[in-house]
This record gives sequence, structure tokens and C-alpha cells, in this order.
Amino acid sequence: MAKAKKTEHGHLLIQGLRCSFPQLWQEDVQADGSKFGKGIKLLLCKEKDADAIKLIKSEISRIMKEKPKIAEVVKKSGESKMCLKDGDREEYGDVKMLNCGNPKTIMVMHKNATPATEADDPIYSGCMVNAKVEIWGQDNKYGKRINAKIIAVQFAGDAASFDGGHVAPEVAADGFESLEDDDFGGSEDAATPEDDDFDF
Repeated sequence: MAKAKKTEHGHLLIQGLRCSFPQLWQEDVQADGSKFGKGIKLLLCKEKDADAIKLIKSEISRIMKEKPKIAEVVKKSGESKMCLKDGDREEYGDVKMLNCGNPKTIMVMHKNATPATEADDPIYSGCMVNAKVEIWGQDNKYGKRINAKIIAVQFAGDAASFDGGHVAPEVAADGFESLEDDDFGGSEDAATPEDDDFDF
């Protein structure tokens, strides 16, 4: 169950939810030249995470009351102009999806709250995270909408990878033992060419 609260700086801290499409260090440039900005999708189960969803919706409602011009566009367009929408993939299940972006620096943290680097980034599609976001109203030459800005993401635990590309460290290491310096020197039990029954 995800927990959510509003911080003294006006951000929302949401803890214990899964993520998808983490792009936290640099924008993704495709071979055809198309670009996908930095950000992450945060997944909230409609039933289990109802309280967290309610807090996000209250922030959206507050902004719409403060900025009626944005509210008018959002009401006409629905979810297409909103950062919070229904999940768009079967593997997500029955969720609300909070689309978060940030073209500037996003703080990424390990489970112990130490800063991560791009080289040792622990966040993968499907893992559990804690996230700090800011809900804000866009009203500029690019249009009117309600956005979510991702400020920080903390790895909170392993879960099934959505893309199948991640293996938890303890799973990858299972079956291996610590080796001494001379353990690669061979042994009497080592296989020899004569042991090979196949000629190739």
C-alpha cells in the first residue's frame, strides 16, 4: 500500500509504489530522431493506493481552482491534459498512472538514501520506489495542462521487471561461491579434451 503526504515545501512524497519507463539521467533519442524526455511513470493501484490517489487528485483540484483557464481546457480534454490517468498497459493491472517529467537534474537514491550515479542506478522498470513529485499547472505557449514534476526517486525494493531486462543482484549471485586467488588454476577434476564426447 502506497503512503503519501504533502511536505512543508508543497511537494508530494509517495512511498511504496511501482514504477515504469524510468528515464532519469538523459533524454532518450531514437534512431529516427524522435526524443523522449527525462521522467518516470508511477503506478498506483486504484484499490490499495486509494488514499495516495486521493491526495494527488486534491492537488490537481487545488490548481484547477486557482487557475480557471487551465481548468477549462482540462475539463474539455479530460485525461489527455492531465498527469494522472488510467494505466495504458495490461501488465500494469488496474492502476492510475502518474506521468512525471523533469528536464533538469533528478535526484536518484539507493535504498539507504545515498545518492546514485548513472553507472550504479538501481531504478528499473517494475521496481518499487519512493518518489517526491510536484503537481503544477502549465499555462504557456506550449499549452494548458496539469503536470507532475519528478524531483527525487529512491529505490525501495525489487519487484518483477516489466521488460524482463533486470535480474535482482541476489538472484544473479545465487549459486556462486567466494573464490581464492588460486581457484582459477585448475584441478584434478577439471575437464579435458578426452572427456568431450562430441566432435566439433
